Amino acid sequence: SHALRVRLAHALVHAGRSAEAGAMFARAAKTASPAAAMILEQHAAEQLLRSGHIDEALALFGTVQAAIGMPLAETPARALAGLLVSRAKLRLRGLRFRERDAGEVSPQELRRIDTGFAIALALSTVDTIRGADLQTRQLLAALKAGEPYRVARGIALEAAFNAAGGGVAAHARTERLVRTAHSLAQRIDNPHALGLAAWAEGSSAYLEGRFAAAHALS
Repeated sequence: SHALRVRLAHALVHAGRSAEAGAMFARAAKTASPAAAMILEQHAAEQLLRSGHIDEALALFGTVQAAIGMPLAETPARALAGLLVSRAKLRLRGLRFRERDAGEVSPQELRRIDTGFAIALALSTVDTIRGADLQTRQLLAALKAGEPYRVARGIALEAAFNAAGGGVAAHARTERLVRTAHSLAQRIDNPHALGLAAWAEGSSAYLEGRFAAAHALS
């Protein structure tokens, strides 16, 4: 049954059998409602990516992203162009936001932001430019929505992506992003946001070649 396929897929994840888990999530998606299918396809793509099936994962990610209106760029060149535009928008508007409770934001928009974040994080190690483009777009969406946990989470991931660029200017911006992520996470007292802020600080140190600092923060 559908429920058994989903449970089996999760069991395979816990067993470290990512390729089989991805295939089972994809199979379960075929008998799910449209909303549930999108979530299952995202899980499938994440597991396929972890097991090295990158092309299959990207195809599924593309399907999910198109469904939520935040499509992946078709080529690295388009992703780079999109990234430059979205980063310019982010720098112009800044990180200001009008705080709103999650209940004040539509479930569809929250899901859109959550999906964008999850896929950007998944792509960060295999398709950095497209991941960074998607990350900045989902952060802009989070700032517009104003839900503080998602803003804190997006800023933390932005710090890690920014650190990958290297350079003095990038380092200064990364430090500001890390401080902002820590401050917001502490204010809302969200364990996941706090963990992501700490992860962003350590990851940024590693990506900048500050290995002693990265080790101390690990």
